[in-house]
This record gives sequence, structure tokens and C-alpha cells, in this order.
Amino acid sequence: MTEDFYVKKVLKARLDSGRRRQDKYWSYFTSWENYESSENSWERTENFRGSKYALKLFWKNVDIGGRDHKNLSLFKVGEVIELRESSTPSKDVPKRKPGPGRSSAGLLGTKVFALWAEDQHYYAAEVQQRQGKKYLVKFYEDHSELTVSLKEMRPCSGLRPSDTVIQMADEIRVFAVGEDGTLTLKKRADVTAVKLSAWAVENEWQDRMLSHKDIICASG
Repeated sequence: MTEDFYVKKVLKARLDSGRRRQDKYWSYFTSWENYESSENSWERTENFRGSKYALKLFWKNVDIGGRDHKNLSLFKVGEVIELRESSTPSKDVPKRKPGPGRSSAGLLGTKVFALWAEDQHYYAAEVQQRQGKKYLVKFYEDHSELTVSLKEMRPCSGLRPSDTVIQMADEIRVFAVGEDGTLTLKKRADVTAVKLSAWAVENEWQDRMLSHKDIICASG
């Protein structure tokens, strides 16, 4: 029996070290889809296979004083970086009204499952820009780009517990061991670690279509 965990949001980062002080690494305090805040947990980076979007979003929305979070020498062991839900815009950046279909932050576009017609599967992608009635998306898996129509996209936020998905990468942990040797496993991943078959979308996602007003583009 397995229990799937999907990353909802990364709330904090903490620089930890191993038995040797030079072995430093980031741990992330994470909330999970469909679980109470009491289930939030600290996770090491390697447990975020397939969760690059959540980490990217976190680091884009924290103030670390211009430091590069990949350069661990710039941080102290035990230092905690917290996500700020709101922040005051920099005085050096003029405030502009976003154009049609564009994010006011100009950073992250709508996260969707987009159809890759060659194998008839939908993969997680970020909407980059509108091109007429279609959209250019960038896939998280390999950063390739593709132009798709609205009907060839579904919102990643629309995933439901009963949906049929295909796992591409995951992190599996043993949660319990029965007396007969039966294992209960937990899997942690976000939507970038799964894909949808065209059959599943056709049969399960007809009530989760996107409209143009639902789309935010990462760039022009």
C-alpha cells in the first residue's frame, strides 16, 4: 500500500551540516497538499526529486540579501530563511500595470499539464507567453518548449486524490512494516514528477478546462 505526498509549498529553508562541518546542505520546511499544517516536515534536498518548481518558487520569493543560495559558504549553519507572504517592492523598480495575460511579478507563469503529441501524454510545464490563441510552454523535465492550445492544457492545481497519474520520479520511504512483511510506503513528489495519459485527461479532466483568463505568462 502506498500513500502519495505532493508538495504544496516550501515555507522555510535551513542550512544544516553533517557530522563533518564541511558537509553542508539545505533542509526545507514543507507543507503538503491535502494535509494539515501539523503534518509539515523538514526535508533534505534529495527528497525533492521532481519538486524543482516548489524550490524555485521559494528562492524567488525570499530575501537573502543578494546572496546566491547555491553558494553555501555565504550562509551560517543553522541559519533559517523564511518565506515572506508579502513584501514591499524595491524603490529601484518602477511599478507597472501588467499587460494582458502577464504576471505582475513577471517571474512564474501558470503551471499546467501540456500535451506532448508525440507520445500522447501531458507533462508539467510553465506557460511562457501567449501566441495568438495558443501558448508557448516550457516543460520542467527537460526545459524544452512547445506551442499548445488551451484544450491541450490542464491546470496542475486541478489534481484530485482519485486522479490517474503515471509516476516518472519519486522518493519512497518505508512507513510501516507488518508482521507478515507487508510494507506501507510513502511517496513524496510534486506534479513535475508525474505525467497524465491522454486517456486519463479525456475521461477524468473534462470538468477542469482552462480559459484565457486563467493563464498567467512568465514573459511577454
